[in-house]
Amino acid sequence: MSDLSFDNLPKENLVNVLIKWSSLTGTDEGKWAKVATMADKTVHIFGEFDGAAVIIQGSNEGGRAGDTPNAANAVTLVDPQGNQISVSSKAMETILENPAQIRPVTSGGGASTDITVIICAKGGLQ
Repeated sequence: MSDLSFDNLPKENLVNVLIKWSSLTGTDEGKWAKVATMADKTVHIFGEFDGAAVIIQGSNEGGRAGDTPNAANAVTLVDPQGNQISVSSKAMETILENPAQIRPVTSGGGASTDITVIICAKGGLQ
C-alpha cells in the first residue's frame, strides 16, 4: 500500500483548513495528518470508486513531532449518529471524534479507482 501525502490548501481567515489526499487507489493508506487542534471536522469523499470502500481512521498515538501512529491500533472514526465512516460512493460526513492524527484508507477497488478525500477543519495547524 502506498502512503500518500496531504496538501494544506489556503486558509480562510487563518481559522479553516483544508487537508487533501488525492489520487487514492483501490488499496491506499493516506499519510497521517496531525489535527488535534482542529476539533470541528467534515470529510468530503469523491471520485471513481470502482468497487472501493473508504474509511477514515484516527489515532492518538504519535502526537509528538515526527511520530507515526501504529496502523494496527488505528480506529475507524464515526459520524455524530455513531455510524462508522465507511463509504463506497461520494459522501460528506461530520467527524465526531477529535483524534491527534487522521487519515483515509481505501480497500477493494479496481484498477480505475481514483478517490479524493478532503477534510475541512476549524482551527490551526500544528
